[in-house]
Amino acid sequence: MFLRIFFFGVFISFISSVVGISYGYFYYKLFDFSSYLPLWKIAALFTLISMILCGLFWLFLLIMKKKGILVFSMILTLLSITSVIFPTLYPPKFSDSVELPEFFPSFVLPLHFIVPLFWLTFTPHFLKENK
Repeated sequence: MFLRIFFFGVFISFISSVVGISYGYFYYKLFDFSSYLPLWKIAALFTLISMILCGLFWLFLLIMKKKGILVFSMILTLLSITSVIFPTLYPPKFSDSVELPEFFPSFVLPLHFIVPLFWLTFTPHFLKENK
């Protein structure tokens, strides 16, 4: 079961990194925040988050056999919703060369939901038993 969850984490990190980099690439054509959040950091952060979620998910399934998926999904959803507080209340200090820094929260808010959405979307597919 751990190997299946590990490969699930690798899959989620890959697909979320591709989507996050694509989103950042096209958004940077409108407003360039690449000096504060380059594309490689988006991919590295999504990979790190996916692998941490992979380990936590395995622990939840190990500890709570029947309710592990439900509890983990609820916690993941609540954490992703509450994580949007930080870029809105505490945006980074931008230099004067950055045009329209007030659009930074509108850039990072969708990034907070990419990994959880893909995780919750593909969980039933990866965890179904082969019959």
